[in-house]
Amino acid sequence: MNVTGRLYGLVRTYGLPLLPGTDPAGSSGHDRPRWRTSGHAPAGRPVLVVLERFAMSPSGSSRHTGTRPRGSRVGRALASAALALVPLAAVPAAPQVAHADTAGALAACRRSASADFSIGDFRVYGNGGGGIPQGSNPPNLLQDGDVFLLLPSSYYKVKFDSWPWGPSYPPDGNGVPAPSTGWPYPGSLEYSAILRFNNDPGGWVGPIHQATAFGGCTIWSGPPVRLLFGVNDPNPGDNNGYWSFGFYLYRASTH
Repeated sequence: MNVTGRLYGLVRTYGLPLLPGTDPAGSSGHDRPRWRTSGHAPAGRPVLVVLERFAMSPSGSSRHTGTRPRGSRVGRALASAALALVPLAAVPAAPQVAHADTAGALAACRRSASADFSIGDFRVYGNGGGGIPQGSNPPNLLQDGDVFLLLPSSYYKVKFDSWPWGPSYPPDGNGVPAPSTGWPYPGSLEYSAILRFNNDPGGWVGPIHQATAFGGCTIWSGPPVRLLFGVNDPNPGDNNGYWSFGFYLYRASTH
């Protein structure tokens, strides 16, 4: 029996599965195609290590061919090595773990996939602000590595002061930076929506932001936080109306 036939017999004897389309039973002689096992065997059985034939080129370097070398010392040595069986302990294969990561969450955000958490019409009221999650003392929501998107609507405006002719502004206010005194958020735009990140119970995290600054997919890097919104107005109590935002969260833990 030739080498390939002996290898085939070993595969059948030990019950080793062949890779799809590589069963040598349908071919004959030295023109059989190269074949190998899938590398998995029933518990307690050995695994055949070498099952691929090759020939040596005249220069001495190896090259894959469709035939087996005849009478070659190297070929005989390789054929002998191919018959070597390495007994292995019955160790189960490591499962393929789906690693959670920020890259997957960012990709999902960029292709506008369904968010893990969303509020299509979140309202920041001109006389009181708001929070995500909503409530008087909302829990932390953003986790380190999460990706979020905060899309403002230019349709909704807040009317400032109680006079009928008082101005109304979009989320970016009047576009003028507030002076250093007399305003709750100096340097931010007057009469605009403000966003700050807050950890419960640790307190404020990071600087003050314009709420409109997160219209693109943004990676959160830091402790768990909630989103708290304010209004840059020295006297917000006489304002009317609200601004509307769409909030979309893609968790790193689920991608």
